[in-house]
Amino acid sequence: MYARGSGRARRGAAGDRELQLTACSICLRVSEGRDWTAPEELIRRLRTFELTAVPGLATFALCDLCTGGLRWRRRRSDVGMPAEGTPAERRTAIARA
Repeated sequence: MYARGSGRARRGAAGDRELQLTACSICLRVSEGRDWTAPEELIRRLRTFELTAVPGLATFALCDLCTGGLRWRRRRSDVGMPAEGTPAERRTAIARA
């Protein structure tokens, strides 16, 4: 699955650099190389609210946690979708499997 590359910059119509991000389709965390960050943390750190152009989504992907959750769910038919619960609850459920 494509999931690497935190963000790409491209030129917008006005010449401003526009930030393009990759987000997990299930948990919505944002890719930062090999790490995945909660979107609210990334917004605070990058101060995206101060940018002239709103960051866009370059692509959707699946983070390692959600990929593992999907694989785990496919092996077991008696559990709910991996998107149920918090990431910590999903990690615990996957570790118990």
